[in-house]
Amino acid sequence: MNKYEDKYIVSIDLGSSKIGLCVMLMEGRNRKVLYYKETPSEGIQTSAVYVPMQAQAAIGAAIAEAEKELMIEIKRAVVSLPRNDVEQVTASATLERENPDDYVTVEEIRNLKSMALDSYPLPFPNKQVTYGVVPQSYIIDEDEDERLPEKDVIGTLGPTSMYM
Repeated sequence: MNKYEDKYIVSIDLGSSKIGLCVMLMEGRNRKVLYYKETPSEGIQTSAVYVPMQAQAAIGAAIAEAEKELMIEIKRAVVSLPRNDVEQVTASATLERENPDDYVTVEEIRNLKSMALDSYPLPFPNKQVTYGVVPQSYIIDEDEDERLPEKDVIGTLGPTSMYM
């Protein structure tokens, strides 16, 4: 196992005709594609897995080949199975801070993301899943003109409320 494995991003695109597997290395703000290969798809038709055992074998073979070539162990990957019912939605949340004299913490940002995730109602909760929250920006103390990225919010002094 490579001690730097947490700096890799692995993505797998499952298509009807091909499986694309990409491994990127994260170095600070830089991203470098280390590996990309397409292999024939098995068991997938019109954006659906019809023969799970065939799809599993094809995906497993693609992962094994990437692991062997890069000499890493792939434990997690972002998997895309293109479908019409995958969509992006907008949600927001507000966090009232107890003590504006304290620095904004990572935990407060996590709580704000969790609140945004919980606030979005799914029309069909038995058939739909929300995978996560990707904040675009934060607003501090209702200053709409100043939208900040997450890295600039953590450690900020004085806000009484934060919006995402």
